[in-house]
Amino acid sequence: MVRLWFGVRRFALARVVIGAILAVGMSPIGASAAPSVGPLNPEPPDFYTCRATADGAICRAHTVDPYENEPTGIFCGDIEILDSGVRDVQATRWYDGDGNLTRRLRMFLFRDAHLSNPATGRTLPYSQHNADDEDLAVPGDLASATLSSSGHLSITAPGFGPVLMDTGHIVVSPEGDVLARSGVSRLDADALCAALGTPNR
Repeated sequence: MVRLWFGVRRFALARVVIGAILAVGMSPIGASAAPSVGPLNPEPPDFYTCRATADGAICRAHTVDPYENEPTGIFCGDIEILDSGVRDVQATRWYDGDGNLTRRLRMFLFRDAHLSNPATGRTLPYSQHNADDEDLAVPGDLASATLSSSGHLSITAPGFGPVLMDTGHIVVSPEGDVLARSGVSRLDADALCAALGTPNR
């Protein structure tokens, strides 16, 4: 599912979705177990490659997550619109000299992404890229992370023009409170449904 702006794909129209912050279920490229750089807290998934640095350790991963015909929660009439594409993620983790995580950054690029109407077979491509940057107030404690996220999602339908635009920046506290938000969120649901061949009733 497409997510407006940030992180994991979720199509939540006209609002920012913060959730499923931990990336899971991705297929690694060139995956290998992390080299021994001392105990790391929390231990990165085994598709990360780690190396020691002067200040601790840095771990990196490149993952690809294809998805096909996933429900979006968008209904045009009685028909739910589906989502397909490939999520390409570049991820980096930084650990301090004690082996505790201090920051993690994930860069998301969506390729071959499109919405589809299973009743008509029509599709609409979309463009999306975003970045999730988390700083941990307490090294090693993911629950202490402040999220700074920014990105862009847009859909343009031939004959209708822009039907969805969601772009901007958001900062979320460890407790889930929105500390700052800026950007533009705009949806023309009638045009989106018409472009996919189903009235929005």
